Amino acid sequence: MLVLDVLQNTESGECT
Repeated sequence: MLVLDVLQNTESGECT
């Protein structure tokens, strides 16, 4: 998903 992806990306330190 987009919202969940953003949250997980923040933890990984990656920005899409």
